[in-house]
Amino acid sequence: MKTLFNNGWSFAKTKADDSLENDWNADYKPVDIPHDWLIYNAKDLYETSFGRYVKTFDFGKVSGKSIRLYFEGVYMDCTVYVNGEVAGENKYGYSTFEVDLTDKLHDGENEIKVLVRHRSPNSRWYSGAGIFRDIYLIVTEKSHLATDGVYFHTDKTADGFDVKLSAEVVNPDGLTIEFTLSKDDDILYNAEISAETVTETAFSLTDISDDHIWDIDSPNLLTLSVALKKDGKVINSNTQKVGLREIEYKPDSGFYLNGRHIKLNGVCLHHDLGCLGAAFNKSAARRQLQSMLDMGVNSVRTSHNPPAKAFMELCDEMGMLVDSEAFDMWERPKTEFDYARFFDEWHEKDVASWIRRDRNHPSVIMWSVGNEIYDTHVSPRGCEVAKMLHTAVRKSDPLCNAPTTIGSNYMPWEGAQNCAEQVDLVGYNYLERLYEPHHKEHPDWKIYGSETTAGVKSRGVYHFPLGTAFLTHPDMQCSPLGNCRAGASADTAQKIIALNRDIDVCAGMYIWTGSDYIGEPSPYSTKNAYYGSIDTAGLRKDSFYLYQSAWTDKPVLHLMPYWDFNEGQLIDVVAYTNIGDVELFVNGRSCGVKHPEEYTVNWQIPYEKGEIRVKATAADGTVYEDVKRSFGDSAKIVLSAYSDTVKADGEDLAFITVSTVDMDGNPVENARDRIFLTVEGGRLVGFDNGDSTDYDNYKSANRRLFSGKAVAYISADTSEGEITVTATGENLEKSVITIKKVKSDIINGISTLENITDNDGYTIGSDVPIRKIELKRSTGIELTPDNNDCTVVYTIFPANATHGTLQWSIVTASGIETNLATVTESNNHSAVVHANGDGTFRLRCSADNGSEFPQILSEYEFTANGFGQPIFDPYTFVTACLYSDSVSLMDEVRCGGVSITADNNIVGFKKTDFGKYGTDEFLVRIINWHKDCPFGFRLWEGCPGAESSALIGEFTYQANFEWQTYKDNHYKLSSRLTGEKDIYFEFDKTDLRIDFGGFLFTPRQKAYERLNSADCDLIHGDTYTADGTSVKGIGNNVFLDFDDMDFDKGTSLIRIHGMTRHDNDSIHVHFHTDSGRIEEIIEFPGSGMPITVSHRLPDIRGKVKVEFRFLPGCDFDFDWFEIEPAID
Repeated sequence: MKTLFNNGWSFAKTKADDSLENDWNADYKPVDIPHDWLIYNAKDLYETSFGRYVKTFDFGKVSGKSIRLYFEGVYMDCTVYVNGEVAGENKYGYSTFEVDLTDKLHDGENEIKVLVRHRSPNSRWYSGAGIFRDIYLIVTEKSHLATDGVYFHTDKTADGFDVKLSAEVVNPDGLTIEFTLSKDDDILYNAEISAETVTETAFSLTDISDDHIWDIDSPNLLTLSVALKKDGKVINSNTQKVGLREIEYKPDSGFYLNGRHIKLNGVCLHHDLGCLGAAFNKSAARRQLQSMLDMGVNSVRTSHNPPAKAFMELCDEMGMLVDSEAFDMWERPKTEFDYARFFDEWHEKDVASWIRRDRNHPSVIMWSVGNEIYDTHVSPRGCEVAKMLHTAVRKSDPLCNAPTTIGSNYMPWEGAQNCAEQVDLVGYNYLERLYEPHHKEHPDWKIYGSETTAGVKSRGVYHFPLGTAFLTHPDMQCSPLGNCRAGASADTAQKIIALNRDIDVCAGMYIWTGSDYIGEPSPYSTKNAYYGSIDTAGLRKDSFYLYQSAWTDKPVLHLMPYWDFNEGQLIDVVAYTNIGDVELFVNGRSCGVKHPEEYTVNWQIPYEKGEIRVKATAADGTVYEDVKRSFGDSAKIVLSAYSDTVKADGEDLAFITVSTVDMDGNPVENARDRIFLTVEGGRLVGFDNGDSTDYDNYKSANRRLFSGKAVAYISADTSEGEITVTATGENLEKSVITIKKVKSDIINGISTLENITDNDGYTIGSDVPIRKIELKRSTGIELTPDNNDCTVVYTIFPANATHGTLQWSIVTASGIETNLATVTESNNHSAVVHANGDGTFRLRCSADNGSEFPQILSEYEFTANGFGQPIFDPYTFVTACLYSDSVSLMDEVRCGGVSITADNNIVGFKKTDFGKYGTDEFLVRIINWHKDCPFGFRLWEGCPGAESSALIGEFTYQANFEWQTYKDNHYKLSSRLTGEKDIYFEFDKTDLRIDFGGFLFTPRQKAYERLNSADCDLIHGDTYTADGTSVKGIGNNVFLDFDDMDFDKGTSLIRIHGMTRHDNDSIHVHFHTDSGRIEEIIEFPGSGMPITVSHRLPDIRGKVKVEFRFLPGCDFDFDWFEIEPAID
């Protein structure tokens, strides 16, 4: 008998201290299982801590039974205690494991304790911590079916399927096994045979129809029952769903299911479920998978760990193919406390657990033994481990229900290519360029894209213009227009979709990712990732409809962005479609018809209040439309349910989307209102808006809307009736929705405790965020010397916002601050823009709404003409994206850097002014992704290859890689750069992924350097001759000035090198400081040849002009001087 064991547990979080492991004194509180203790504090999602679980239960009589606890997942490094004794342990948090309690239990009351050790960092993403999947109590006779010991395999034949079945039996003597395969009431096979340790049978099925075959379009499942009998009586049984299907991969043409070619249109999915954290819930997983199916996805990659058992069951039921992945690391760690600590000792057990549990699922089409494993690249040992893991998989899946694979970003190099020979399929991460050449070199390889097109995008936050490729913005959001790209895959999603569709030798691809997940918030350091086509709340982003256009036959026409900007602001309007030509209308006026390129059309138009509408006509004459309308402030809350019923089983979830409309009923698509929920008849278990920058707790009864929406997760209890959800907010008409709870079988052992009611200190009206900053210009878009100022008036919406502080800046099209203009805030809700140089720029006004980051950005574009070309100041950091010349348009990456590629490796900065004294030192700021290896670059005056260009120097960059972190390298030039120059950086053409962040030159610190007299800022007088670096024949009243001498370390000594033709010349040295003039006289004796004379100075500090005065009667040749700092 196998019963759910999730109820009756109490939990306490304690300090992570090994010396206190046996100290169970703590403040315990009842919790539901599955449970993730980290998700309860959004501000500390990676807390190093121990979790302690305790359950007391009355078992009754123990004698004569085999008793085990079956844990589907405990993250991680846990020990199980029974009545004070260690009963078992497990290290890998994603592995299912079993603990034998038989000799530890006694009659009556027993106590189970589980100690879970969470040490951070242990993953590159959010792992969660705790007993985050189901627990089962298994009680059988001493003779029983081994856990996960049933094995089901099918081979397609010309007229049906051949089936092979086996079952492992513990203590099989004198027993029989009955195998039954059925569909509903139709018995397809039944046989009873003598039991053995491994009992096998085989048979053929010929009289079957399509209704018996599992396929993605018709996922028909059969019921396999295995009954262990003694004297004709069933003493133990196992029932599971299986499917008749055959998979095949061909090197030249990809993947086949039941003989039918299918292109894998896949996504990668991490295991967390947004506001539920890592605690698994079948309803939430079903909703996530249904969104993927609606998008056109036919396969998921469980990156980068085995999923929950129920996830696999859902994939079987819903027709979703699965690339089941095991590990993100092998022997070499990626983080300090990850599974590499345990790999050598535990990998065989974990592979067996993974494969045995899931090998009968018809949805499984790959066993991936690793993702981006450095071991495969750095050492031959990686090849040994790859072979070892393949062998371990085959030990548990000898008939190859699914082939083995690795997802690798190291395939350009020999080590990973050698490892590819050890597995069945070859997975490429972001290496689409290698598909065809590798197919030619290795014609037997079966190739697919294990990870592709890592596009970052936020839901409903748009940055303009579309024509500028950028990655980062101060609001920590990523524009979903298609102009925000991650460095891992600079190619657009459209390009990768087309490549995947059109290349035969690639079986398909898995985009990164299907859904946002907590952790890995590239390109920022916020809360969750931006890669998904749905966010962590399960709400669909614009990219969802791009993939739906490409991957489904459903007619799609999707318009973006929302329609609420500044009057006259240039807005890029984009539509995704698979229908045909699209026409855009603005307030009824046509803006022209465009033909989609890779499912995409776009226009750029000035904003005007009203509506935008797109129309497309299908081949059959059906007209499709999508529309966006301007809107005002929120007036009423709107609640909508994913389903109008939930099962009263204590586990099913209702998903309630919260949004608002204005007084005219238009959706407020940029609303940020704080919404408060009350729930009756059900339990609020999470509230999420998908915003990576929002650190309000997931487990709270209130939340701000993000881009106009949030989702409440409401769990049913075990009683029939209704769930009533009421939503309220400041100055908003409340909304009420009712969900019917329908009768359902109550699951014995389920826990239904959690019910969130806490508002974390917020009350209605205490937090009213800004929704919009509306700007209005006093002039047109162009500024000239005759009209170089523009007054911009602003209005904040809503007017009662509790956050009113604004920030102003002048930025480039890609959001980097520039000196093309200045902005000054003035009275009367306005600011003045003043142009300084020729070019295009944007005025930006932002508000942070009490957050660490700006949340609202409002912009106007300007053009300045007639002021001249602006000059780069090399002595303040020059962000690479400000470049003035390159081979072609460069992709912007993190923090204003640019992506260097083999065919776009030259970056120029014209009119860089090094000044009179110049510099001979500089630094470059670079990310060399995933590598520590050196590469070269050259610094040029003028564009490399041009006739007038000159090589300044050749340099090598090397730094230890750190995730998302630019590293500086410092360099010395062989000679000084002075004056205004056009400088160019030329990087080696390489396969390395390089992000060039920018450069900074160190100005010559002339105050303490040896300065030639001819380098003075000013010279005047009656008699002197400038001769190269010296000034000679100095006579009557000659003055040499050296400006901007910064004596930040003070002064102690001056040395002068030269020669007088007299027996002595007096040199007057004046130090002009902010507080007055300090005069020194230096007596320079005659010598007949140049000598150096030293003179003690008082401690002079600060910025000073140094003046040398030669009075009448001198006859002096002045070569150089130098000043020493004060002695501390």
